[in-house]
Amino acid sequence: MQEENTVQEQEQTPHVSRVREYMTAKFPDREFGDDDELEQALYDYLTQSDKKIAGHEAANKTIMEVVQAYPEFAQIIEDVANGIPVQVAIARQFDSSELAVPEGEPDYEAYKQAAEERTKRLADMKARVETREKNMARSKTDVDAFFAEQGLSEEEQQRFVAWVDNEILANLLDGKVNKEILTKLYQGWVYDTAVAEARETGKVEGRNEQIETRRVRAQKTDGLPADGGGVEATSASETDKDIIDEVITRRNKRRF
Repeated sequence: MQEENTVQEQEQTPHVSRVREYMTAKFPDREFGDDDELEQALYDYLTQSDKKIAGHEAANKTIMEVVQAYPEFAQIIEDVANGIPVQVAIARQFDSSELAVPEGEPDYEAYKQAAEERTKRLADMKARVETREKNMARSKTDVDAFFAEQGLSEEEQQRFVAWVDNEILANLLDGKVNKEILTKLYQGWVYDTAVAEARETGKVEGRNEQIETRRVRAQKTDGLPADGGGVEATSASETDKDIIDEVITRRNKRRF
């Protein structure tokens, strides 16, 4: 009886594919439909993995060939991996005179060019670091001024910085560009133009309103001040009606 219950419980428990569990854990942002879709996704993943493994194996083969030809490199790598500074690790394997190629040797021009390129690369790196530090200092000043201008509290500042960092900068650095990011950037891009157009529209509407106000006043008054304000002016339709009535009245009087 107990065995039958165990079998029934096993039958009632839904079977979950270990492959599906693996792929779901590997790609939490993806949803896999039926087994065919899951199988295709697994195939694509394994194909890409095989290509990466092949690339790693080729690179490892090249490194092993170099290490076998120059065992000192292997020791340098091991020393650096164990925390020894690069210069010290190199000095343990090579004398400084051995690192320089004498002028006139076949490899001298290549050595000279490599040394010049390294010097330039280090100088460029130093300049970038200095520029970055200056930009960071200037940015802090601008950011503080912006927060003060907007009147943001400490909490609002932190939330805003977190939003910019997580939703804009982090995604851009990771190569992620979606509609929301583009919308925010576009809104900032057209902001000045939109504000200028809104101001111009407001000016035009204001001028139109003033013109309409003057036109209405012109219809209601003759422009001369009176005791209670302007003198009511007769509208064109009322004037025409009065003239016609006057003509009819005069003609009737002549009949009698």
